[in-house]
Order: sequence, then structure tokens, then C-alpha cells
Amino acid sequence: MGTDLDKMQEVKEFDDLEPSSHTLKKANAFVERKAFPKPKHWTAEELDALEFPHDLTMLNYDDLGKQMGIWTSVIAYTQYQVAMADVENTAKFNKLEYERSKMFLSLSNEKKGTVEQRKSAIKADPNIVRLLSESEIARAKYVLIKALYDSYSKYFNAFSRELSRRGVIGSERPPRVHEEEDEVDLSEGFQKGKHIFNGGGGNTDGNS
Repeated sequence: MGTDLDKMQEVKEFDDLEPSSHTLKKANAFVERKAFPKPKHWTAEELDALEFPHDLTMLNYDDLGKQMGIWTSVIAYTQYQVAMADVENTAKFNKLEYERSKMFLSLSNEKKGTVEQRKSAIKADPNIVRLLSESEIARAKYVLIKALYDSYSKYFNAFSRELSRRGVIGSERPPRVHEEEDEVDLSEGFQKGKHIFNGGGGNTDGNS
């Protein structure tokens, strides 16, 4: 089992590998300049200490209301994290596609090799490999954080149903990340039109 120092080093290495995009930094700066009140920041230790009640029917009204307030705060915090992950996801993918296209155009202008040879050269390019890794990490973060948001929303809905069962009026569902959709399209940000590298789909592995 690793020490706290080992864990700190792992976090540092991960942050060095996957820095925030310029787009996300600018977006965060905009929010901070506007001085919007942000959701309460939940630390890893605080979240780890939370536990969903095994039996909601055993809670009195005060405890039920307290638990509902806690999970409302967690949902708000997680929803903000989902939004940031979505921005990062799109920015990293767009950067990858830009560099791929720029390199392909340069090779085409120089008339180096066939189309397939140019694609192979792009796949093997160290900069493209790095950008692909960053894009995959950003996508994975978005998918996982969105899954957590959905899970926490189910907790909230369970509290809401229990309040409704007891005849308490006014219980509401938590806000959705995308209210107009029943399900969030996780390929959003990846389907940017037909592309020579992925045919317009969500596959970012560089395969033609």
C-alpha cells in the first residue's frame, strides 16, 4: 500500500501529463471574473466519508432533509465538474484534429508518399501520439464524472420519492446536465463532421 508521499507524486505526475487546456483556463477565468458563486468544493476525504442510507424509511424528517441537502450539494459540485470535463474534452479533441489536419496538409503539399503513408506518418508522430493520449484521458474523465453525476442524481431521486411517499409536497428532481435530452450523447464533441482520420465518428484512435 502506497504512502501519502507516493500518492502525492502520482497526482503530480498525472497533472503534469494532462494539463488543463487553454480553453478551460480561459473559461474558468471568465467565471472567476464574474464572481459567480461556485458550488461547495467537496474534497476526496469528504466524499469518501459519505454513505447513502441503507433504509430511507428509518430516517426521521430532520435526518431525511439533512441527507437530501447534502446530496443536493454534492450534485451541484459534480455537475460543475461535468461541465468543466466537457469543455476540456472538446478542446483536447479539437486540438488533436487541428494538428492532424495541419500535418496531413503539409505532407500533401510536399507530395510525400501516398495518402495511406501520410496517415501512417501522422499516427507515429510523437506530438500526435501525445495529443491523442491527452484527448483519450479527457474523454474518459468526462464519461466517468458524468456517470457519477447520474449516480448521485439517483440518490437524490430516492430521497424525493421517500418525501413524496410521506406526503411532503414540493420535492423536486435535481437539475439535468442537458435538460433537453433524456440521455447525454457522450460522442458530443467528437463528431465534428466527416474527417479523413475517423470518418466523422467518435473513434479517436487514429484508425482510418
